[in-house]
Amino acid sequence: MTFERSFRNTLFSLFFLTISIPSLFSSIENVSSFKEIQDTLSKLDSKALVVFDVDEVIFTDEDLILKPQGDPLKFQIFSEYYSKACSEKEKVEISKTLSLPLLKAKKVLTENNIPKIIKKLQEKNIKVIALTSCPTKPFGAIKNFEAWRLNHLAELDIDFEKTFKNLGRFQIDLQKGSRIPKPIFTKGVLFSGGFSKAEVLSTFLKEIKFRPNQIVFVDDSLFNLEQMEVKLLELNIPHFGYFYDQSKNLNEVVDEKRSRFQFEYLFMHKEWLSDKQAKELMETHK
Repeated sequence: MTFERSFRNTLFSLFFLTISIPSLFSSIENVSSFKEIQDTLSKLDSKALVVFDVDEVIFTDEDLILKPQGDPLKFQIFSEYYSKACSEKEKVEISKTLSLPLLKAKKVLTENNIPKIIKKLQEKNIKVIALTSCPTKPFGAIKNFEAWRLNHLAELDIDFEKTFKNLGRFQIDLQKGSRIPKPIFTKGVLFSGGFSKAEVLSTFLKEIKFRPNQIVFVDDSLFNLEQMEVKLLELNIPHFGYFYDQSKNLNEVVDEKRSRFQFEYLFMHKEWLSDKQAKELMETHK
């Protein structure tokens, strides 16, 4: 695989973190708010483990074109820019520029009470971690994905480091001898790096020699939830799986004119404009 193709695949996979695959099982519960899982969380004890996905569960992008409802137009714009490239070098530069919104765009909580929910669990000595599909290798403008993700969480007053605080940063070797970047655990966050979340979590628990009396897993991907269900049944660990479905909140229409202006500005100035900034600047150009 060429470097350029690898770069493009990474870019598309990053923006695709929120896409779900249709369900094969029916035992996973759909929820649209954390209020719907509060009863389950309130009954947990210190031997339980709560695992939260990050993108589109804990936080989301503030700008509409970067949200799931913006994907069709966003990927169309990506393809248009790539089609203009006349060389591999130009394609690499396009990929680097398209990675800038990941670095610069603002993240916002999906629900304002999430930090409080996490802190309350921690106060009860319940183990709480995040499990994200984020890559573990540098990409474009993002030189350190771990710091990038942890900074987003810290900005929103979320700290998973209180769980397994005595564990330092370590890699999880799912493919012995492979040169593929390995999943990583650091400061309460598991970075699966594209590997199966179920395999990453089960291997992590085995390596730290911890067997929870039950696991609560919240994710916006049914595929991840179904894989986790199969793995935890295999391990005979009681579990609750919650599909965090925000589809009813995705009815805000993406403004194509503003979105295209944002990407045009990005390529001209290597700066990402928020929806508000783009709207204001477009008004001044009328």
